[in-house]
Amino acid sequence: MTLIQNGKVSCCHPDDSGLVFVMYHGIDECYKCVIKNLEEHIELFDLCDSLGNVIPMLIISVESEDITEAINIALEKGYPFPLYIDDYWFRTDLNPYLSDTRFRYFLMSDQHKPVFVGNPILGEKLKKLFIKSVCLHNN
Repeated sequence: MTLIQNGKVSCCHPDDSGLVFVMYHGIDECYKCVIKNLEEHIELFDLCDSLGNVIPMLIISVESEDITEAINIALEKGYPFPLYIDDYWFRTDLNPYLSDTRFRYFLMSDQHKPVFVGNPILGEKLKKLFIKSVCLHNN
């Protein structure tokens, strides 16, 4: 995976020593459109930040031949939050669960097990359940 943040590129894997909230955009979505409109994720990053021990991981899957263009578009946008461009690990053909858009936002424990599935900003009940899941796994 390629990490892009604050106009810089690095090849690395995220720190997954705590809770990780994955926000996934698949190969079936227009990666150019997704990268250009990531402002909608700011609320999710703010929520993760407010809860403390939640590492946000925003992943966009692209075809191998599109990775350079995706990186360049992300660099132009200069988002302050981390963005991972992936052309392998999160492929929907390798993980059939990701083909269902309901499973593209999920919270993983430090044992790499899902503890919450859904986008917490889609409703107050989801948000409360997300916060409760974080609190239960921080203790």
